[in-house]
Amino acid sequence: MNSNNLQSVLEKSRIGRAVAVCLSDARLFWTVALLIYLCLVPVFALVSATNFEPHGDIKLYKRVIDSIHSGELPYQDFEFEYPPYAILWFIVPGLFSSAKGFQVAFGIELLVIDALLKLALIRLALGEKSKRLFFPVIAFAFATAANNHFYLQRFDLIPAAVSFAMLIAFYRKQYYLSGALLAFGFGCKLYPILFAPPLLIIAWKNGGHRQFISGFLVLIAPLILLGFVTPWWQFMAFHTGRGLQCESIYASILWLGKLFGAFDLKWVFIKAWVEVTGPAATSVLPYAKIIFVATTFISVIYSCVICYKNQQWTLPNLARLLLIPLCAFVCFNIVLSPQYLIWIIALAAVAALDGRLRSVILVTIAAGITPIIYPGFNYGSGLQIVETVILVLRNLILIIAWIGFIFELREIKDSSGET
Repeated sequence: MNSNNLQSVLEKSRIGRAVAVCLSDARLFWTVALLIYLCLVPVFALVSATNFEPHGDIKLYKRVIDSIHSGELPYQDFEFEYPPYAILWFIVPGLFSSAKGFQVAFGIELLVIDALLKLALIRLALGEKSKRLFFPVIAFAFATAANNHFYLQRFDLIPAAVSFAMLIAFYRKQYYLSGALLAFGFGCKLYPILFAPPLLIIAWKNGGHRQFISGFLVLIAPLILLGFVTPWWQFMAFHTGRGLQCESIYASILWLGKLFGAFDLKWVFIKAWVEVTGPAATSVLPYAKIIFVATTFISVIYSCVICYKNQQWTLPNLARLLLIPLCAFVCFNIVLSPQYLIWIIALAAVAALDGRLRSVILVTIAAGITPIIYPGFNYGSGLQIVETVILVLRNLILIIAWIGFIFELREIKDSSGET
């Protein structure tokens, strides 16, 4: 078949015309090829993972469902580190009796969410008439593909996707739905509650605060009622008692100092994570907690002030608004697990639709270099100098990105997109 005949065949359908356009533009062709490759990486990772022992997180999720089936109550009869709505996502994978079956089913569940997120990013780029049709989805796909080691074996894509959906619903003035999704996100993972104050101010200024609050209360009510059955809020005690997790900004700097002989520290595996312990870590911990709370609180207040001063919001700037408290929560936390970057990149990809790209690019780079640290080569025994330097740089990059989002919002001017 010659090229003319091939072109005539392709032009008979919408998909065929899209393929023809890609084939006729070399830059577009390689962009699409890169996107397809990045999208396939998690699929191959899931297939490959079936040849190995499931991660500890998968075993934890399976154990939760098995314990509930045996009549035990979470938070009361056994420890569980997530809020109650997280359990809903384990029900379908829990139909499989083996850990391997659970792993595959849970991975497929996440793959579906991953595909929906990527399609939504492309549709948003088209709907918002963004000149960056592929950049947002490629940034998201690159960051997640780089971390394929754990991407489909940890829960964190789910609250990231819920936060993503909540943002879109809010932008479309579906305040009731966005409020409900905010409550659902809080019930899956604590951090979406950071978004409530600034979004409530915007909803109030647009006359949608009653719907927003009503939607929020609808899905908070079951959590309140559940509290009479089991003390689900005790999941927070699991986290408040933690020390300096090895990948946090504080632990990374201390460990670098240890490698140069400045501190006497140990790399210690505790429960399901690694902490840096020793006299210096013990001394720094209370100050680290103060910095974490202060920067997160100030970031929320700053977002609220910006909301009060600005009436009109584009979708990318709404994403930046939410990224300010979220980045503070992640960057200055005493725990900075690698999957936390999934929370950030899901919203950063939306911010990439318009405006400055520097902070989005920094977040993408930070996610891209994370595999050097975890799983890395020495994570189990203690990072060496090169890996530790990269870890410190990764954490500083995230802080610079947080500062960048703050300054990008200061440049806001009224635009055609309204909320």
